[in-house]
Amino acid sequence: MTEQPKVISWSYSAMNTFETCPRQYQAKHVTKEVPFVQNAAAKWGDEVHKALEDAIKLGRPMPSNMLQYKPLLDAVQRRADKLGGKLIAEQQVALTKDLKSVSWFTKKTAPNPVWFRTKIDVTLLLGDYAEVYDWKTGKKKNDQDQLLLYAMVAFITNPQLKRVKAGFIWLKEGEIDPPVEYRREQLDEMLAYWENKYEQLEEAWELDDFPPKPSGLCKRWCEVESCPHNGNYNGK
Repeated sequence: MTEQPKVISWSYSAMNTFETCPRQYQAKHVTKEVPFVQNAAAKWGDEVHKALEDAIKLGRPMPSNMLQYKPLLDAVQRRADKLGGKLIAEQQVALTKDLKSVSWFTKKTAPNPVWFRTKIDVTLLLGDYAEVYDWKTGKKKNDQDQLLLYAMVAFITNPQLKRVKAGFIWLKEGEIDPPVEYRREQLDEMLAYWENKYEQLEEAWELDDFPPKPSGLCKRWCEVESCPHNGNYNGK
């Protein structure tokens, strides 16, 4: 049986992998039989995020191959200027299980290790109100879970906030979705929602039970070749 760590750290992407297919999560995060390999699309996404971060933090111009994204960057900066808010790029957030902020690099062996990590691409702080946005370089996908998580993190890390709006900025389409508004009164409900998801992940670790969840992605797109549902199943 896989030894269960005292605190299982998670991120939005890790939880999404677990819910998509526990067996794939196991291969990537437990046995680590599938090493992390960054594909071209993910590499491009990282480069775009870094360029946008440098533009906001350092005032650097966008690279010539990313100038198509400048109108959206300008729109975000104009809104911050108009409202007189503080604009924060690529905010790293690491929380312990009791929801205390700690260093991103806190070790697993620390007395109170990191429970959850995320990066919020754009935060606009305006007193007791904030807006949080995620730059998206891929295809449009209406993922309400991610918006709820972003808003929850904003409330936890900024106790003064009473309202948070969270939304996506679609770089390829040149669109900013109307953000979804959340209120601090919803925080307990938000926490319960994610804690329920975490309990399922924790139970899987405890029981060493990560069953495959077959889908149309298995045969051609999954990297877990030791799974019978994979098109390249190796029988091991």
